[in-house]
Amino acid sequence: MKSKTFIWTISGITLLALAAGISALAQDQPLPEHRSGILSDDTDVVAGAGPWEMRGHWFLDLNHRSNKADFSAYLTMELSDADAPQGASRNAHTHHIIMRGAMV
Repeated sequence: MKSKTFIWTISGITLLALAAGISALAQDQPLPEHRSGILSDDTDVVAGAGPWEMRGHWFLDLNHRSNKADFSAYLTMELSDADAPQGASRNAHTHHIIMRGAMV
């Protein structure tokens, strides 16, 4: 009977030690962090062009272990109402900016 109690005690202590070790390991390696947002801005007049209006979404995945990040932004740009003549094209276009494995 004493041997069964001893085995259960040793098994319980081993299980607790293993759980504590896994918990400590998990705390040393945080999960990647994800951020995102919306862009809405306009530029100054540069060399007689603009102002441009910019709108879009951006995303950032930060990996704390490697100190690297993946960044992407998807923007639409067009001339401001104040600068585009009536009925003229506002020169709408898009930009896709992607950086993978960038150092932080």
